[in-house]
Amino acid sequence: MKIGIYSAIDSGPVLDRECHYIAVDRGYTHLKNQGIEPIVLIGDFDSIDQTLNEVTCEILKHPKRKDYTDTELGVMYAIEHGYDEIDIYGVTQKRMDHFLAVLSLLKKYRACTIRLYDDWNCITLLKGGQHRIKKNNYTYLSFFAIEETILSISGCAYNLNDYQLNFNDPLCVSNQIEQEEAVIHNNQDIIMVLSKDNDNT
Repeated sequence: MKIGIYSAIDSGPVLDRECHYIAVDRGYTHLKNQGIEPIVLIGDFDSIDQTLNEVTCEILKHPKRKDYTDTELGVMYAIEHGYDEIDIYGVTQKRMDHFLAVLSLLKKYRACTIRLYDDWNCITLLKGGQHRIKKNNYTYLSFFAIEETILSISGCAYNLNDYQLNFNDPLCVSNQIEQEEAVIHNNQDIIMVLSKDNDNT
């Protein structure tokens, strides 16, 4: 079951308007500007544009000093309510510490499918195994190891066969799918980034 989370940064329109959404702090404003009513607003509300008496959905307020980021609280809410596919917006620009904190959630909650979106990128975790990535609206695909990984790639401009990809190895940046789909074999979890140069790519 799928849900979206919109966090504090305006990172463009959502791609799926049919699923439910969780608003995190100022993410409430970004969703309302798109005509989307979230099912819940979560956070410490240090950045929300509205006063809380203007909010029309359920409100879950947390203290500013806490052990989880507001976005992770949104992920935890989604999982607790039975969602296992989560699209997250509003986390990929400005403060890199917050972005890296959200990026770590891909591994922490690997039982779920979590995708991070903005106007130019889609970032997700590929669990160890075989994956077929169809040609899509993104120009590039890149892979980054979380831990030492044996990686094979076919159907792309730059193919690999049983390559040992390490955390400190940037070899697999800016590949391109040249056939109908790319076939990826990885024996450990890896991060995949789909990217484009601009909105018209």
